[in-house]
Amino acid sequence: MIQGQKVLMLGSNSYLGLTNHWEIKMAVQAAVEKYGSGCAGSRFLNGTLDIHLELEEALARLVGKESVLLYSTGFRPTSAPSAPWWDGENT
Repeated sequence: MIQGQKVLMLGSNSYLGLTNHWEIKMAVQAAVEKYGSGCAGSRFLNGTLDIHLELEEALARLVGKESVLLYSTGFRPTSAPSAPWWDGENT
């Protein structure tokens, strides 16, 4: 709401307005209690947390697949497909 008018904010990353949804806020508070304010880096650098695995499992069920793999940085999705071509001697 801006000056009493409902608006759709397209200039932010909160397209659906979920950043102020009470359930989201409660989930964030619970996550901060369990994990702190952040791992200060990507999964690539800091390892896999249980919430990474839970999200992958939920997404796999959603799309009807055995599993999914999430990439947390732009580097990993662009480098991962090339891994099968490296034999370890040329890296």
